[in-house]
Amino acid sequence: MSDAWITLAKGASLALPGVQVELDAFLVVLKRRAEEAGGAAGINAADLLLAFATLKQDPVATKELDRRLVRAVRGVIGRFEGLQLEEVQQQVRQRVLVGEGSGGPRLAKYTGRGAIMAWLKAVATSMAIDESRRLRPERHGNEDELVATASTEAGPEAKLLNEQQKVHFNAAFREALTTLTPQERTVMRMKFVDDLAIEDIGKAFAVHRTTAMRWLDKAQQQVMAETRKVLGKRLGMGSRDVDSLLRALQPSINERISRLLAPVTSTRKR
Repeated sequence: MSDAWITLAKGASLALPGVQVELDAFLVVLKRRAEEAGGAAGINAADLLLAFATLKQDPVATKELDRRLVRAVRGVIGRFEGLQLEEVQQQVRQRVLVGEGSGGPRLAKYTGRGAIMAWLKAVATSMAIDESRRLRPERHGNEDELVATASTEAGPEAKLLNEQQKVHFNAAFREALTTLTPQERTVMRMKFVDDLAIEDIGKAFAVHRTTAMRWLDKAQQQVMAETRKVLGKRLGMGSRDVDSLLRALQPSINERISRLLAPVTSTRKR
């Protein structure tokens, strides 16, 4: 491992005094996430270390992450009438630190792209919407309103994107979904809406997990490629600008997918 990677990891450690992890283990994660992001410049190393150490049950990191989690929930819950702060906080803790079913903790999916506070706000917003829908379903008949709420609370994207761009993204994504077969849409729904593990998706179709994973990867790649193409046409953007726009959406894109999948129907037949 080069000195540059070690320096980056040590710098992250200095930002979190008292947190103790195995440096070599964190370096492996740091390098992998940086490669996924196209370089170390795209990674918030300190926040990635915070997530890594929390997953390793470091007490100092766990306490700091919970402090930020509480702030994230407080920052979004005011938009949802009738919700109990402590209850939503506990639901977010469960999803972030424990997970549901065999999916594992959601925190393991934090990639280090963007601040972890923005990521926590996106998760908190999703949970608040779900709880608000459960308590007052009559107020949430319009899926676009839910998406707008999530967009407002999802972090830095609210500062980077204007409302027209968000609307165009939603429309482009919905159009992209119509290119999928019913089975592909179902697989994506099971993953992003129902939050099922890939093993459970495979069992539902009586296929091996690798087959289910291949289906999911193919569907995701097709949808994102089509979304890029449609979004570029709608906004008159080149591929580089569209990619920048999608990176701005990255902290909340999975939450957006879960909102946008449910109401879509396809007219395409295969």
